[in-house]
Amino acid sequence: MRSALVALGLLAACSDGPPRLRINVAVVSATGGDPLTDADFEEVTVEVAQQDRPVTRVTRRLDGAFDLPIEIGSLSASTRVRVHLDGPEPWVGAPPQFVPLAAAGLVRVVVGPAGRCAIVPEAELPEATEEPAMARVETFALVAGGRGASGPSTSVGFVDLVRFFSGDLDPLTLGSGAGRAATLGFERAVVVTEGGALLYDLANADARNTPLAPVHDGAGPASAVIARPGGAVVVGGEEGGAAVPGVTWVFEDGRALDSLLVVPRRRAAAVALGNFVVVAGGSEAGPIAEVLNASTQESAPVEYDDGVRLDPLLVRDGDSLWLIGGVGADGTVRQDTVQLLGCPSACRAEPGPPWSTARAGAVVEGGYIVGGDTRVEVAAFRAGVWTLEHAFDLQVARRDPLAVVFESGVLVVVAGSDEAGARRDVELCWPTALVPF
Repeated sequence: MRSALVALGLLAACSDGPPRLRINVAVVSATGGDPLTDADFEEVTVEVAQQDRPVTRVTRRLDGAFDLPIEIGSLSASTRVRVHLDGPEPWVGAPPQFVPLAAAGLVRVVVGPAGRCAIVPEAELPEATEEPAMARVETFALVAGGRGASGPSTSVGFVDLVRFFSGDLDPLTLGSGAGRAATLGFERAVVVTEGGALLYDLANADARNTPLAPVHDGAGPASAVIARPGGAVVVGGEEGGAAVPGVTWVFEDGRALDSLLVVPRRRAAAVALGNFVVVAGGSEAGPIAEVLNASTQESAPVEYDDGVRLDPLLVRDGDSLWLIGGVGADGTVRQDTVQLLGCPSACRAEPGPPWSTARAGAVVEGGYIVGGDTRVEVAAFRAGVWTLEHAFDLQVARRDPLAVVFESGVLVVVAGSDEAGARRDVELCWPTALVPF
């Protein structure tokens, strides 16, 4: 059988000696097979970049197999790999940035046709639940809790984004049910569920669950939970059906402290801008948005009459933000949008262009607007105007999935739900051109 393998080796001090360590980079199709059997390719190009070293680029004509040995300079440096298979229909692939020593000797680059998406069966989650807490934690996608067929779930599943397989971890012991999550440092996640709030540690099998305390009343699945430089933040939520004004700031060492919003908010959107967090939507009345200062925990309102907007998306391009979608007071998805410009120092709100493809259940990550149906769009702020372009069509319609965007522009779409209920499969989408180093 033909093989597709790249070997990253740190060479010994003697130039003619064998490599001290070999990291196998297996190039596979979405089904886990050899891509050379799925399409006709003329040549392969592999690019490798490490910190403080020139990019290594190797191109080889294909005559049935390839096994490329490539020298790398460090086992502990962040490493990026790009694979291009050129033929009548080009295929591309790239893993997330990784450290060779942490890769356990193997990296799997899943390649596919540029501009298309495919389901990756080997990455399917062990359990499907509605509204789980999901977050990317370094090179893992974490899916915790949610609501299962028998009620609130404590299950924790993962997708290894470097080796592209899935599995389960120790269950939640301090929370359960629907929730929200965000990464905390390199190995932990803040998980806020309807059954409690905790810190979940992927690296410490002896102490996966530790309490998050203090945490404000009403924190749960109606909160916005996002990562920020130096920690994470839990914003707003719901208690007794009403929005709450609480904010919990979480630091990388596990400490937490509380502050207050200007107005209560539930099902709001939030995004970190350096040392500040912009929160928008989710209020019955009052300012459309607030700018929270992580150093002082103070909040400054952004005045604008917008009305009710629950579960909106907050798209970022540089220091410009675009508040789109969300459910209005009449229960329908809003097509009108608002631009937040000059944030965080001089944030102001102005009407934005309509979102003609507005839909519930979409999520935003890395400029991509993903799901709600099968559509994936890319948003950009160009010459003072927000624009939307079609990027991909998912294989299946998904509401509220986890979206992960690699540095290369490769998109991973995890779980979500459709008309039949919760899904546990995973899709990969490959851009028409990988982002260059």
